[in-house]
Amino acid sequence: MVTVNKSDRKKLVGTQVVGGVVIFHRADTGEEIGRVDTAALTPAMAQSTLVYGTKQIVSDVVAGADGVEAKINGMKAAIASLGAGTWPRREGAPASMEKAIVTMMAALGETRAQICARLNIEE
Repeated sequence: MVTVNKSDRKKLVGTQVVGGVVIFHRADTGEEIGRVDTAALTPAMAQSTLVYGTKQIVSDVVAGADGVEAKINGMKAAIASLGAGTWPRREGAPASMEKAIVTMMAALGETRAQICARLNIEE
């Protein structure tokens, strides 16, 4: 089995989030590979994906931090932020859905309000 690093994979496979559905597609042709409707997951699987997603959020926030101490401090801040009900901040930029919203607006030809309604988030 051939493996590719994450940046190479991102060039090959894309994802979209529409409401509670995650859609995977080929980056070159746009052909859909498959989709996961998170509302249709079993309670155990939903909990597992929630836990994994939380781990990924904290890891993503500190990915660009330089050195172990910076990563540890960033992780502590991200954990506290999630516990307080807010998205954690990356170095210089918030981790948010903004890029996804803008991409969906362009792809679907919808307004920001329509996309936010589709994702069930406040505008």
